[in-house]
Amino acid sequence: MARIELKYCTIRMKDGLNGTGLVNQPTTVPAAGDTSLSLDTLALNTLTPEKVPVGATFTVVGETQPPYTAPDRLNNTFAQVHTVTGRTQATTAAVNAAQTVTLTTVADYFTLTFNGQTTAQIAYNAAAAAVQAALDAVFNAAFSVSGAAGGPYTVTFIGTLAGSPQPLMTAAPGPAGGTVVVASSVVGVVPGADVTTAITFSPPLGPGTYADDAVVTFGPQQINIKMGDGNLTYTEHRDYQYLLDRGYLDTVREPKDVPMDVKVDGVYEHIVSITGENVTPIEALEGTGRASEWVSSSADQCEPYCIDLEVDYEPPCAPSQAELSVFPMFRAETREMNFNAATINLTGKCFVKTPIITRPNA
Repeated sequence: MARIELKYCTIRMKDGLNGTGLVNQPTTVPAAGDTSLSLDTLALNTLTPEKVPVGATFTVVGETQPPYTAPDRLNNTFAQVHTVTGRTQATTAAVNAAQTVTLTTVADYFTLTFNGQTTAQIAYNAAAAAVQAALDAVFNAAFSVSGAAGGPYTVTFIGTLAGSPQPLMTAAPGPAGGTVVVASSVVGVVPGADVTTAITFSPPLGPGTYADDAVVTFGPQQINIKMGDGNLTYTEHRDYQYLLDRGYLDTVREPKDVPMDVKVDGVYEHIVSITGENVTPIEALEGTGRASEWVSSSADQCEPYCIDLEVDYEPPCAPSQAELSVFPMFRAETREMNFNAATINLTGKCFVKTPIITRPNA
């Protein structure tokens, strides 16, 4: 069992909202003072959920003199942070997913794999029609391929795969080597999907140089709990299996993973939401109340809701000893708060075997 003394620590509870959208304003380029933006629904579809939460924070590429800054202590950078105050939802038409296949110094052939099935060998300088024929032979008219001979090729998902997001294909070059890179160029959209097409926010955009497609990067929703005293303890489990050969120790294996146990027991000084909303730790842990639009930090949204816990240790007299410990996908199994005594007690598990620990000043 390992222990983190919570004096001089801030515990952050973060949700899983973390993605990139594109500003899409065909008639008006973003400008200083703007408090609303239109969003490209195709790019936004990479977010989970497709409804941008009110209270979510984001930054915009091109902002140079922000009126308000929030530091990223680990990377020694400052970024303008805006908070979503409202949103516009729209029902989308179907959009077919598309992926690009780019060959570099491939001199013989390559193959494409999708959903566990692999094409026959495709010549490195094949025409788009030949690539499509190789895919059709395996997947029966589910793709349309365009592009010059030798690529890059654009592979569009059609037929039974039309109108929905698709996992990336994988590719492999022949024995002559080289690289084959597959990248998503259009994210598929299910017809009738309810997605956010515009947001309002505060504070307004500051001075900067903006483009019509300036990148908007969304960050996690979070609350910060400044601790006064207490401990966080965690236990890493290893299920080792020792195998014998004719009665003698032969080898060791780890046949199964075991989640990490985490316990928080401490007294806090204050609780602050980065968006100014009065979200309590219990609401953040449960995804209820004023945290009802928080997004699970698990990539699988069918799993029970969870958050990420961060413990930021910043001793005032020894900055070189600062440390950030991240406990991903934490689910609280017991939770207790006493607001009169300012105490917080949690026990639960993380869907990982070990925390992520970084020392920014090491």
